[in-house]
Amino acid sequence: MRVYCIPLIFSIFILFSINGFSFGYHNIKQDTSKQKESLTYNKVHGFYYNNGAWGKVIRKRKIGFIDTLGRCVVKPQYNKVGYIGEYKENWMLVKKDGKYGFIDEKGHEIVPSQYNKVGYFDEYKENWMLVKKDGKYGFIDKNGTQVVPTIYDKVGYFDEYREGWMLVKKDGKYGFIDKNGKQVVPVIYDKVGFFDEIKQGWMQVEKDGKMLFIDYNGKEILFK
Repeated sequence: MRVYCIPLIFSIFILFSINGFSFGYHNIKQDTSKQKESLTYNKVHGFYYNNGAWGKVIRKRKIGFIDTLGRCVVKPQYNKVGYIGEYKENWMLVKKDGKYGFIDEKGHEIVPSQYNKVGYFDEYKENWMLVKKDGKYGFIDKNGTQVVPTIYDKVGYFDEYREGWMLVKKDGKYGFIDKNGKQVVPVIYDKVGFFDEIKQGWMQVEKDGKMLFIDYNGKEILFK
């Protein structure tokens, strides 16, 4: 293989090969023992990411990033990447093996690549993002923490039925969660109505073919 090195800016080299078109960056002052690893990219893009601090590289069809000194900051492992700040300040969307996650501006993984689909923050609740995993929905917060587990087949919006409540559906049954992600009404009902339709402070629900009522606290009303 014939390999050529062309100096770019002072201490940075770009390397490419005639057959195969393999590219890479390295620092002239860098120890030659470390150069072998840095010169194994199949494609090198410009420094358009992370405010010009990162250059996108591709190795074996996987995407990673290097810094302006040619050092690897994100190992090539992703099938697709977004841009810093698209979803949250200092977060970048990444896709790996068909699943989505997020890394930060330092290249650290914030949200593991485990979700089939992600939404945007604040669509359903401030600081919450809808995520989907294995066909089930849940929510993460701006720390990347899962605040509602991905166990629901369907979710509604807060305040549709009662202030501070969100309708959720699981295995064909309905219930409600609150703004802390906790179930305030267990997911056990076949149908739910709206409050105050029959009586002030009551919601009609159906369970196992029987019509019942729950109150504003999510408790079933017992008739004596």
